[in-house]
Amino acid sequence: EYGKQWYQRRVRGKLKGMRIKNKSDNMWVFVTMKVRVDGVTRGKWSGNGKVEDYKTKTINLNYIGDEKVEYEIEQTTGTGTWDGGARSGAYLFTLIGSEGETSPADCSADRSQGGSGRCTIKDAAVIGKLSGVRIKNTSDNTWVFVSMSVKVNGVAQGVWMGTGNQGRVSDYRTLEITLKTVT
Repeated sequence: EYGKQWYQRRVRGKLKGMRIKNKSDNMWVFVTMKVRVDGVTRGKWSGNGKVEDYKTKTINLNYIGDEKVEYEIEQTTGTGTWDGGARSGAYLFTLIGSEGETSPADCSADRSQGGSGRCTIKDAAVIGKLSGVRIKNTSDNTWVFVSMSVKVNGVAQGVWMGTGNQGRVSDYRTLEITLKTVT
């Protein structure tokens, strides 16, 4: 892990992005970026970034606030023969919003065939209005769910209902669902 520090005299509101200028003929490729302000992480980014020779790239950062938000995820697993999944360690959940997303997190819950499970993730990322969930299967244990709901700080914010294999998180694959807003 490499780090670069610099001093900025003026603070201009909350951290939203960063502009990177490559002043050489040495292309730079990066996959994560965290920015600390006064020793506190205030912005993060992940993806596939590349700054070509003598070019400038702007990245939009997810703002990290002072308070952790609690996300409670409840899901129902399908009843098919192979629908059940692992309780923990196999699936990483990322909550997606209008202004950013949480860090991927393991969310331990009952995922047995036909069962219902509930888990909680706490994250300080400011994501705005909740819109979806991304589930990355890091194992060879496929899981099929038929419904999911998310509460934010104890208040219902989004639901999803599927049929057939719409909620299938196949081996080593990623599934992203769009939540219907609860009013």
